[in-house]
Amino acid sequence: MNVIVTSENKKALFYSALFLIGTGFFVFSYSYLIKYDTGVFLGLSFALLSLICMGFIRYNYIFTAKLLWGIGTPLLIIVSTALFHVKKNSSILSLGDALIGAALFVIYSFHEKREKWGMWLCIILFTVCILFYDQVVINNSDPRIDYSFVTDNYLHFKLTQIFHFISLVYLVLIVKGSKERIEIKLADNIIRFKQFTENMLKLSKNKKVHSGILIESLIEIIPFVATNLNVSRVSIWEYNEDLEAIQCLVCYDDGAQKKITEGGILFKKDFPVYFSHLLSEKMIVADNAAENIKTSEFKVSYLIPNLIKSMMDFPFFVDGKFKGILCCEEQRCEKKWAETDILFAQTLSMYISIIFYCHIRKEQNTKLAELSESLKIQNQKLNSINRKIISENDILLTDLDWKNKDIEQMRSLLNDLSFKNSHHLRGPLSRILGLLHLYSTDPNKDNKELYIEYLKKSAIELDIIIKEIGLELNRNM
Repeated sequence: MNVIVTSENKKALFYSALFLIGTGFFVFSYSYLIKYDTGVFLGLSFALLSLICMGFIRYNYIFTAKLLWGIGTPLLIIVSTALFHVKKNSSILSLGDALIGAALFVIYSFHEKREKWGMWLCIILFTVCILFYDQVVINNSDPRIDYSFVTDNYLHFKLTQIFHFISLVYLVLIVKGSKERIEIKLADNIIRFKQFTENMLKLSKNKKVHSGILIESLIEIIPFVATNLNVSRVSIWEYNEDLEAIQCLVCYDDGAQKKITEGGILFKKDFPVYFSHLLSEKMIVADNAAENIKTSEFKVSYLIPNLIKSMMDFPFFVDGKFKGILCCEEQRCEKKWAETDILFAQTLSMYISIIFYCHIRKEQNTKLAELSESLKIQNQKLNSINRKIISENDILLTDLDWKNKDIEQMRSLLNDLSFKNSHHLRGPLSRILGLLHLYSTDPNKDNKELYIEYLKKSAIELDIIIKEIGLELNRNM
């Protein structure tokens, strides 16, 4: 931080030197045109002085340059009035203003504490010059120049000038003091930012924080929050939408034991004002928690029992949805929360969102892995069933093939039997039936014997045909 401030001051002084060199040359040029010897000498010498100071600044002899300006400027003004006659009575005022202006610039340029002796040396030198420069001017001026507007009321003129000088110096010192306080605060903030960034980098490398195990991760981060925000108590609460409440997951108390606890629940119905602000998804910053309208509801049941004087609550989100709060509390004294505290807490609340996100994703991945394993087992079972079906199908197809062959043989056999029935079997049978009819109707006995003979032949022929059919059936069954 000191390097940054020194660098900026060096840059400002370098540009100031350029400006003052230009101013000196302007005074020199103008005075030369109007034949004003005092102005010629003063402008040229001041430009040269500023050029020398710029050289010192260039090579980092900044304090030397300031001291040279602070001592050289009033001496140049006194010397210029002592060496040359002042031609206008108004010069006594312009030289006084030049002394005051130069004094303010020199006084403001001293920034560091070790430079204070140089600043007060310059203040004393400028004060002495302001007290006596007018006498040098009057004594070394043309007697014909009228200084009655000064000499007639000299005490008033001098007191007014000194008062003016002291007032402006006082204002410059106030501005310098404010600037120094701002620089100190800025330096502290930069140191805090640097330390916070380094700690965040270390935290990002902590495997436990990104393990996906929620409570273990939160236990790792809350001491980090307490250290970087310099608070005595930190807790992380999860919002339960069904219960309309926040539940404490972990709480770190930076007491003698530095213990971490769990548990605790706060319901919306018991703290409606607090929850109305909380559910609006905005941070709650309370320097005096007991008196702040957003947190005063906790005074009796929570703040006093836990000795909490100041608190900050920051919401965190998962997938854009309100998930819970990071609560930072100070028990030792009432704390004025700085902008850096708020910024750090906001950053850490976002980091907690990442922890919850990792936890949720790990749970989802675990469920997906379990589902994948279940599907794998089911797939193996389906493959086994499929193989069995294919095997049974092959057997069935084989059986069907054989059945088809049997059916085809049976069909062929039936066709053959049908043919024999319609041609071979029915012939003898028809003859037997016809002979029997003749036998029963013909009265001639001789014919009856002939009929009997033909019946025997037909019966024998029918028997042969039936035996052949039986053999054919036996072969194909």
